Amino acid sequence: MPTPEINIPLSSLPMYECGAILFTYLAFPEPGAEEARGTAHAALCHLALRAISQDDPSGRWAPQIIKPGYALLTESDVRTALRTMDRRLSDRLKAAIVAKPFLEQATNGQAPRLPPGVDHLSIENMAEYLLFRAKENADVGDVKNFHARVWRASLPVIHLAVALNVLFECTKPAGLEKLAVHDLIRSPEAIEFLVETAQPLESIFPQITKLGISDDTLLRFRLT
Repeated sequence: MPTPEINIPLSSLPMYECGAILFTYLAFPEPGAEEARGTAHAALCHLALRAISQDDPSGRWAPQIIKPGYALLTESDVRTALRTMDRRLSDRLKAAIVAKPFLEQATNGQAPRLPPGVDHLSIENMAEYLLFRAKENADVGDVKNFHARVWRASLPVIHLAVALNVLFECTKPAGLEKLAVHDLIRSPEAIEFLVETAQPLESIFPQITKLGISDDTLLRFRLT
């Protein structure tokens, strides 16, 4: 049975709050993570408000509706709230790199393009490639640890992680490969791209038997 839909209410919330919903679920998709999502959500909204103020200095003194809790966070509060989130978003992008060759093979029926040194497509071989390329053995440990901490933890949002990877690939030629999350969450184009790119993948990933993703694994994001 498919998982419930997670609505992104573009019509009723400021764009940065909508984007914060999307990215906090990307970082904390597991059941029972409401508190972690709420803390990270507030920190992201705080950074977005600061960025909006810097972009339009005259607007920072104009009367407007905001939630005071966002503005009242300290830099320490924000840094603490986003520490785990930043690591988890990095993990999601690693999982997307593992998933993309499987997705390519499933969608065009041909042998996928594999990274240098990977001669056979498997989760383990892709994990070894990432560990070697990034020299992260001290952080991630080994392939078994990678599978548990990075891959399995990313499965509920693997479609959204792939969408974010594609977004970064699309913006790389313009020198925008490393767009900050607090900039992305206030971009309607970015939010729409991520959701609309992830949505068709909901039906494709469960068909890739090697990945072991069931129909009720993936969270379903909808723009409302």
